Amino acid sequence: VNTCAHDGAAFHRCTERREYERELLRAKLEPVSEAGRQLLATAAVIGRSFDFDTVRVASGRSEEETVAALEELTERGLVHELREASELPVVTYDFSHERIRALVYEETSLARRRLLHRRVAEALAGRAHGRSPAASVARHFQLAGQDADAAGSFKAAGDHARTLYANREALAHYRTALALGHPDAAGLHEAIGD
Repeated sequence: VNTCAHDGAAFHRCTERREYERELLRAKLEPVSEAGRQLLATAAVIGRSFDFDTVRVASGRSEEETVAALEELTERGLVHELREASELPVVTYDFSHERIRALVYEETSLARRRLLHRRVAEALAGRAHGRSPAASVARHFQLAGQDADAAGSFKAAGDHARTLYANREALAHYRTALALGHPDAAGLHEAIGD
């Protein structure tokens, strides 16, 4: 969101300040190891918060490499560890600031982002365990340029939303599946008409 005023000098000062902030963030990222950078890029693709297993699988790093890289990123203040209260705690992380995540995401090449979005979608789909991450899987497949997989996942997300009586979400998912060329257009039109 551009919040800089459009009146000459004020706009110039605002854009200079933003570039200065970006340079400060780049300097903070400079000393990060290669494994840390790879994990940071993967995490940036996942989103503001991410869990250990998804970032490990999607990054292609071993468990030990993932732990070491996340410890480095935590020590550098780039991410921090959160814990969810449940029977089997899931270790999750959060970027210390959205601007760090955004900068890492923007500076990751499009080809790398697409590869990582596909890996994230596959990791999420493979670990569903009764939950329905179909909307998230669909979004990652779409950003990976995998329209056929995204269409199938959007239909599944629509079906799931429909079971929860979240009709507005179901319609949006079904329409996106149609736009991406889902092969069962007639079935989707029928679901939209219900």
